Amino acid sequence: MSIRPPPRARISMQEPNTPASPASKGPAMSYTPDNAQLLNAMQNVMVISTTDLQGNITYANDLFCTLTGFAREELIGQPHSIVRHPDVPKAVYKDMWDTIKAGKTWTGIVPNLGKGGVLYVVDTTVQPLFDADGNITSYISIRRVVNDLMQNYDLVEFSKEKFDDFYEAARLLVGFASESGNARALAQRLGADPDLQPHGPQVLPFNDIDVASLGHGDVLLAISSSFGDGEPPANGESFFESLRQAPALPGLRYAVFGLGDTGYPSFCGFTKALDAALSERQAQPLLHRVDADLGYEQFFQQWRPVLGQVLEGDAAAGQDLRLQVTAYGEDNAFNARIVERRRLSHSDPAAWHLQLDIAGSGMVYRAGDTLHLVPENDPALLQALATWLGDSSAVDALRDRELRLLSKSVLRELAKLGGSDVLKGLLKVSQKRELDAYLHGLDLLDVLQDHATPDSVPLARLRELLSARLPRAYSIASHPHDAQLSLCVREVRYTLRGRERFGTATGSLLHGGDTARVYCRSNPGFHLPDSGNAPLLLVGTGTGIAPLMGLMQELQATGDAREVHLVFGEKHREHDFLYHEQLQDWQARGVLAGLHTAFSRDAAQKVYVQHVLQQQAEQMQDVLARGGHIYLCGNKSHLEGAVREAIDAIGGDGHWDTLRGEGRTHCELY
Repeated sequence: MSIRPPPRARISMQEPNTPASPASKGPAMSYTPDNAQLLNAMQNVMVISTTDLQGNITYANDLFCTLTGFAREELIGQPHSIVRHPDVPKAVYKDMWDTIKAGKTWTGIVPNLGKGGVLYVVDTTVQPLFDADGNITSYISIRRVVNDLMQNYDLVEFSKEKFDDFYEAARLLVGFASESGNARALAQRLGADPDLQPHGPQVLPFNDIDVASLGHGDVLLAISSSFGDGEPPANGESFFESLRQAPALPGLRYAVFGLGDTGYPSFCGFTKALDAALSERQAQPLLHRVDADLGYEQFFQQWRPVLGQVLEGDAAAGQDLRLQVTAYGEDNAFNARIVERRRLSHSDPAAWHLQLDIAGSGMVYRAGDTLHLVPENDPALLQALATWLGDSSAVDALRDRELRLLSKSVLRELAKLGGSDVLKGLLKVSQKRELDAYLHGLDLLDVLQDHATPDSVPLARLRELLSARLPRAYSIASHPHDAQLSLCVREVRYTLRGRERFGTATGSLLHGGDTARVYCRSNPGFHLPDSGNAPLLLVGTGTGIAPLMGLMQELQATGDAREVHLVFGEKHREHDFLYHEQLQDWQARGVLAGLHTAFSRDAAQKVYVQHVLQQQAEQMQDVLARGGHIYLCGNKSHLEGAVREAIDAIGGDGHWDTLRGEGRTHCELY
């Protein structure tokens, strides 16, 4: 399949046919061709007819009759113009007659009308037939139906202008939409590819392509990233809107190469929507859509040569090429192997370092991104619910339901089923604080025991009410290396109402099996700043040090030697100084310009990170005056407000808001 349609209707000038000798030529074709073998070979695929010297039909094959709707007896003896489209310029037929009368062959694409006005388009070859003396005795027309090259061919009303437009040379358009420039760079490389030069590629932003001009024979090679929640980049917005309002485009062929980040929920969202929109408008894909992640270069190197083969006519070359990164999410989480569980603190509740093996997942992340865990529910809780309900099947029925984070809609329905006026009262807007206090530390079983009876809550209804198990998010504590990923988590473990309880997520990670179902999500607000020399002030409390460790590892891995100060806060130096060996090593080697700590329970007067910032006010002010960025991670209850006050005390009232307005504050609070 070539990218170009058959040639424009025109005279095809050839040397006049030299009369053949009887030995070399054979008898002439007249009413019934003598060469039966040749005729039979073409009967089923070509429209064949012969005429006398005046253009009256002397033979019509079965396909001609089927296509036009005429019976053979209605055609024989009639002028061939019986199927002529009235809007085809007369000059076309004059050229044809001048050519074949001169003993030459004429070729062209011609729209015709069958019986009842049925439109069909044929790639036509007409040539004369000769007798033994070299005299023209008749003409033969052999045609191939090419309706599939037309745009809305069954609706077109031909005029001379439309006829000329239809035969314009097909275009090879390399369209792109790009935010960061990666898609633009790939489009420019593709447009400069030597294999594509015979097709005259045009490289254009999507918005510079007129959707209304796309039609028969055109090829659109679409390369694009996605913006936000699967939206088109700015230089593709108007194109996509026009495409969604466009009529059918059956003559257009296309290929889509999408650039995305599996860290976003709508991975390659725009290019998936673009592919769907083109397909819905009957455009024909040359290759399967490409969904590429940050490692798109490898996919591009595989895709480009196969694309070249397809454009040169080898349609089968791309049938088995599927280049699509798996986008993981809560419905499609990766089963990562937990290769290390290491306790970091000696006090309770304990902090743990976890190492996960994500080899083979294809997941790509950056320091500062988040890992989402789809946890397993506590087997003991499932069994207790089954016992309370008096139905052992509840263990399996509720295994994938959310048993701790209960929404108001769930509580409202449980109050109704159980007839609990107490719970109904707690759900009033004015009772929000009381409701939060009641629910703290409780789970579904507690609520059922307090406000319902087993008979009032059928298992099927309970399963229907509860949402699917909700994923839990953790800041990643590492920079990508060797298909490994690190977490730093605080164990949740307590006893309440006579039951030992574990956090849904940490219980699954620390006391479950050897695997965890996970997926990554990008968190660009906590990535390192683009300005390569801006100093950094990293502030973390407790397990909030996790993403800061990842940022430090990225600085090391990339050879970034910018100035970094880290402020860490916990309760006791002896028991709670997380990652102290690594941090002190970085300080000793000058990787950390400053390591400042605040252990609140080690002195009579409690000291927190905001106090340390103020103690180092002169140094902190200098860091911020030189364009420094603040990265803050920890418990949201008090940390941001306390650090904001400290920064305002150092730099003056409103300094925190100024830094935030300049994009120099990065907060990850939980």
